[in-house]
Amino acid sequence: ADVLARRDWRAWNVQSAILARWTELAPMEALSYAKALKGSSRSNAIGAVFGQLATSNPGLAERQLSSLKPRGVQRQALRSLAAGLADTSPQQGINMLERNGASASDYAFQEIATKWARRDPSGASSYAAGLSPGRKRDNMINGVATAWASTDADGALKWARTLADSRLRRNAVSSVIGSIAAEDPAEAMGLVEKEPRQDQYRLRQQALSVWFGNDHEAAMEWINGRPKQAERLRLFYGSARSMLWEDPEGAYALVKDLPQGEQKIDFMGNILSYWSWNDPDGGLEWLKTFKPEMQGRLLGQGGLWGLAEGNPEGLRKILDEVAITDRNKRAFETLGYRLVDQDPAKALDWAGTIDSPSARTDVMASLYGSWAYREPSEASDQALALKDPDQRNRAVESVARSWANNDPEKAMEWADGLSGESRDKAMGAIIQATAAEDPLKASQEVERLIGDGAGDTHAAETAGAVASTWTESDPQAAAEWSSGLGSEKARKEAVGKVAGRWSQFDPVGASEWIGGLSEGRDAAAHQLAQNIRNTDPESAFAWASTIQDEHDRFKAVESTINTWKESSESAARQAITDSVLSEADQAKLLEK
Repeated sequence: ADVLARRDWRAWNVQSAILARWTELAPMEALSYAKALKGSSRSNAIGAVFGQLATSNPGLAERQLSSLKPRGVQRQALRSLAAGLADTSPQQGINMLERNGASASDYAFQEIATKWARRDPSGASSYAAGLSPGRKRDNMINGVATAWASTDADGALKWARTLADSRLRRNAVSSVIGSIAAEDPAEAMGLVEKEPRQDQYRLRQQALSVWFGNDHEAAMEWINGRPKQAERLRLFYGSARSMLWEDPEGAYALVKDLPQGEQKIDFMGNILSYWSWNDPDGGLEWLKTFKPEMQGRLLGQGGLWGLAEGNPEGLRKILDEVAITDRNKRAFETLGYRLVDQDPAKALDWAGTIDSPSARTDVMASLYGSWAYREPSEASDQALALKDPDQRNRAVESVARSWANNDPEKAMEWADGLSGESRDKAMGAIIQATAAEDPLKASQEVERLIGDGAGDTHAAETAGAVASTWTESDPQAAAEWSSGLGSEKARKEAVGKVAGRWSQFDPVGASEWIGGLSEGRDAAAHQLAQNIRNTDPESAFAWASTIQDEHDRFKAVESTINTWKESSESAARQAITDSVLSEADQAKLLEK
């Protein structure tokens, strides 16, 4: 009991060991116990039960999946079950995920690839490389690269460099170099120098992050040997986060005397997050050493669950003295979630004391959503009773989203009974929440929303969200649906979202589709240029230059050039000079 009360990795390990044995002896009894827990303890316990059932009774485990609520817990159980099966048969684990509707972007596929590659890197790499372009292929390639490098770094690097897709190749090489850095950081840094120049900064950052986690003094010594201060600071802030979990106090000692700036504030905010998770009282005492203005800035990084759960009263006293901003609003929401678990009415009363009207509305909406996760009927009744129209609509939307994650049919039935903007908001939230599980049904609900005369802006936002989610699993279907939407505004929004998401994992396929568009092409080309400018600035520049709207074209070209010049300023300048841009635009870009 003393160990479990700590709420840390030691408690989770003890709980998992006990539950694994309990599941062997009395699986349904162990599962009933796990279901009765709350919060993260419930998810972890159910995962432990299903992980053991993968070995002892996978058929029972699969039959019990549908009994789990909410869907997030069900997905976690499925991941644990699939991972357990993959210990002996990777293909069985993959089949389990696909048979039970796992999203193609689910990281469980990467976990299976990692296990597979440790035993059979050739088989795992062949399977992953043979998949169709998409998140599943990306995740499995990364899993193979990381695992293979841990046993045969040279073979893994040689394989990674043979991948035909340039984006996959870069990601795989990055994963391999990160693994090498764990054993021999000096060798990893030497390998970085052999990669294309435009990739070196990202790879260097990857290797340094691993190095910092293992030996921050040696990593700092290497960074301090770089000639330019700007590069030293960039490398430090990008890499040193890996030591925050084990030694937040030591991390602050490293950063304390560095020049002031946003990078330093961001890093110190992350120190607070990690420190507060392992040691809430220690993190709070460190926060108290700063003045309220600095406290408000440090609280803007989020990740304060440890502080909100470990010392909610202490955090509340700090927030009472801090001015709420867009950056630190998340800290107020995090404390509110903790208070809602104890007493929803008191939590909402506290949120009502927030000075800023917009922030008050945002925080209250978040709390209604948290309440609806456990008690949707009560939360929805109270949300609908709010007198302020903006607060009511935002709260209704938050309730709908949370309710849909637990019981989409009941949520939709409730939303259908509403009217006006509240109905539009609720329907949109429910449709977006269900898109990952059933994108076809979600797309049909979007068309119904448009047909019912929902506001153009709201319908467009919902259509864009569904299109983006659908693209993860079936970009062709999402693209075809988006292009055929009856509302012009919704069509343009959806087309742009498909282009943005598709180009992240299959830029070639996205480019072919965008090239054939007659409507919404500007938005799609802009998204494509934005997503590939880091890996292929030349192509990004070419796509940005095809945008018809002059203002949007200049913005897209400018952002591409700003990225390109970091790796090759001469190539960026030459592209501007050779382009079809107007002389005035060329002059502006060259001047920058």
